[in-house]
Amino acid sequence: MEQQLKRKIILLGIILLLTLGYFLQMQDRNRSNEVINEVIINNGSENAENSILRPEIISKDIYVHIAGAVENPGVYTLQEGQRVEDAIQLAGIREDSDIDALNRAAIINDGQKIIVPVIGANDTNQTITNEKLNLNYATLTQLMALPGIGEVKANAILQYRTRHGSFQTVEELLQVHGIGTAIYEELADQVCV
Repeated sequence: MEQQLKRKIILLGIILLLTLGYFLQMQDRNRSNEVINEVIINNGSENAENSILRPEIISKDIYVHIAGAVENPGVYTLQEGQRVEDAIQLAGIREDSDIDALNRAAIINDGQKIIVPVIGANDTNQTITNEKLNLNYATLTQLMALPGIGEVKANAILQYRTRHGSFQTVEELLQVHGIGTAIYEELADQVCV
């Protein structure tokens, strides 16, 4: 009987130690989360709300021109690291907006112009202006409007962008299957990144 009592006491001691260890671990996690939240909230940014929702966003202002089939076209101030989706949501999406023609997940750049096409519009002038066509946001139709680029090469550009991410330089076009020096030289002054 004395041995049973010893076993019960040892078992009770183990349970108490495990319980205490669990509570100490939970306190450490809560403290870590509080520190992380405090760093995110007090990161010195004027847009702390954006930083809480998206801590990866750097709080540098950039300006983006949003045009086409949006409710409120114009120039908007966003934060570096935000995406096309953020920009078009600010401008308001019209019912006739073909937002799926855009790469909504693409990161926007300072000074970029985003043109939202109308659903079913085949007029490339609506989405391509006198400005250079951005390779990172161009649709199949827009790419096909470029000199020397048919459907096959336009698809190759889109596939390259899907596999490798955004173009970092225009010269990167030379790495796309089917685009040689001659085609590149025709396109170089008509496209940008």
